[in-house]
Amino acid sequence: MFVPIVLLYALVYACSALAWQLTMATDRSRPSFWRTYAVTIAAGALNFLTPVINAGGEPYRVAAMAPILGRQRAAGSVILHKMLHSFAYVLVWLTAIVLAFALLPRDTSTAVLLILGAAGVLLLGVVALFMSVHRSGLLERISIGCSACRSVRRLATLLEPRRTLLIELDQQITEFYHRHPGRFVQAILLEYLGRCIFMFELVLIIGSLGYHITYLRAFAIGGLEAVRGQCAVLRAVRAGGA
Repeated sequence: MFVPIVLLYALVYACSALAWQLTMATDRSRPSFWRTYAVTIAAGALNFLTPVINAGGEPYRVAAMAPILGRQRAAGSVILHKMLHSFAYVLVWLTAIVLAFALLPRDTSTAVLLILGAAGVLLLGVVALFMSVHRSGLLERISIGCSACRSVRRLATLLEPRRTLLIELDQQITEFYHRHPGRFVQAILLEYLGRCIFMFELVLIIGSLGYHITYLRAFAIGGLEAVRGQCAVLRAVRAGGA
């Protein structure tokens, strides 16, 4: 299954690279798809190698695209693409919850159904927050919020000299939503498609063990497992803060 799974990942990264390209302005120079694809794969590899959090690839993406796009446009496109990438995950989790309701047996306990329902409502709230961020910006509001909170006031002090840059990046993000709604939707759909393709990995792995599982069941399992993983990360962060 090694070769099929690698080819599967190649398709996933191709979707992500195309989505990233859509976030780059078209009125000036833009890197080719193959350069974008190569940088996306390299950044993904760096993320896997970064301890604690998967963030090592994002500075690399900015640096790799800065000679073509300029540092500000490169940073804006990376931030925007990361937001769309995360939003696609939320949509996948929502899809998994809907599938779970459809696939669970009738004798499933009420507690399980209530937990799934609560998770679905929470994810819908995240979707609403995401759309609000793209309409009105987020980065400057984070800076203002840090200034109002004593515990992170030092971070606000560090961000203050870069307030102008944060405003410009916010404008780049909101402009993409308002001026290019078609590209905005296409980028989200490409990221969502990449996640859908990724779910075939579970079908292949279980098939290699001699068992059969339908794609929809694999999607529900993979999506709910990702939700559980995110909850575990949040618990660990909370425990560390305590």
